[in-house]
Amino acid sequence: MRPKASRKGPDGFSGVQPISGGDVIMWTDADGCPRAAPANRAATKLGLHLAQLSRQPAKYQHRRHYEGFYWFSGTGRLVWHESMAEYTALMWWDHRHSIQAIAPQPMCIIFADGSRHYPDFFAVHADGSQVLYDVRPSELIDEKAAAQFQKTEDLCRKTGWRYEVFAGVERVVRHNLEWLAAYRNERCHPDVVLAERVLGFLDHERPFADLLLLLDLKVPAKYVPQLYNMMWNRKIYFDLSEPLSQSTPIWRA
Repeated sequence: MRPKASRKGPDGFSGVQPISGGDVIMWTDADGCPRAAPANRAATKLGLHLAQLSRQPAKYQHRRHYEGFYWFSGTGRLVWHESMAEYTALMWWDHRHSIQAIAPQPMCIIFADGSRHYPDFFAVHADGSQVLYDVRPSELIDEKAAAQFQKTEDLCRKTGWRYEVFAGVERVVRHNLEWLAAYRNERCHPDVVLAERVLGFLDHERPFADLLLLLDLKVPAKYVPQLYNMMWNRKIYFDLSEPLSQSTPIWRA
């Protein structure tokens, strides 16, 4: 089933008959078939991390949002995003969490009052928890959006999902994420010997520059990609809220 594209009200489920008597989840499965189910505890077994896009915005001149694909290092797959706010959210989750699967625009929720909501992402974490995400900058969360998010959170309590609204990060945090994300690829992974050397050196907190010198006195920059990769993957820690520099304190997990 192919989602409709509409500038105002995209809806890929006009041909699906809703289930009456409560909140309903509608989605398109991995085979392209539209499906519907009541919002209850059985929803954790629906495989919504494999769902296809429930809707896709129309392309028109002077759009204010930029869609694209983000390479999610936790899954090794490209994930579609509708805006740069969603791109930042994907970077944040990729860095902060161990996520095994993530699907964009995974479903349409039809609430019992007849209103609809398209959550932005659905993810399965390494601990098995399932999380429904919405993305909206804090300055754009008005009363209408807050009410919709509250209804979505109430629904998630019934299904057993967690629910989070990503409202953005500070500019410094975003800058650090963008910088480190360039080193998230497997080609920057340190080998076992190097990783053990790094963790051995970090018996206490050290500046980033000192760690580079300890690894290679003649060519300190030699292992920058591997160290950034370890920072991205939370193998070694730093303060994400402070600008990265040669003096940034680094410590081991």
